[in-house]
Amino acid sequence: MIIIDSADTTPQPWRNGRGTTRELWAEPAGADVQWRLSLADLTEDGPFSRFDGVERVFTPVDGGGFELTVDGRPHPADRHRPIRFPGEAAVTVRGLAEPARALNLMTARGHCGGTVHVRRYDGDITWRGGVRSLFLVEGRLTIGEAELPRLGVVVATDAALTGVAEDALIAEVRIFCDAPRGAA
Repeated sequence: MIIIDSADTTPQPWRNGRGTTRELWAEPAGADVQWRLSLADLTEDGPFSRFDGVERVFTPVDGGGFELTVDGRPHPADRHRPIRFPGEAAVTVRGLAEPARALNLMTARGHCGGTVHVRRYDGDITWRGGVRSLFLVEGRLTIGEAELPRLGVVVATDAALTGVAEDALIAEVRIFCDAPRGAA
């Protein structure tokens, strides 16, 4: 397992320069990414960057109560509620009353798919069956001997993740991929 503290990652500007994001994990590393998990900082209303060939799952984790307009259709951006949309869509943040943060999962269409489910846990727990990472929204989560920081992520390198949760709100990220790009 690999643990990443979002506070230790460097904010990078969005492609369109209208916000910043902290890349938490990309697999495989490099230019031909099949899936990527990041934490976006939203500070003003405006458009999202376009990502052709990508499916996105946007989950507000701090702030909320604003709206995403996806290809002209409004979607309430409620805290902890994932919103799925294609990377080619015209997406705009509207009604942002305070800074917000969102977990952003991107998967390469036709190669990978993914889901985000936010759940509260207390006690011993084991995650299996495609759970590739866990993002701690609030509370406490210990995996093995390591305690995750708030807004930190653990990426599974084995078939399962086992831990102890104390009133923990956790975003479970499931990834489903075909054979790697370029593989025969």
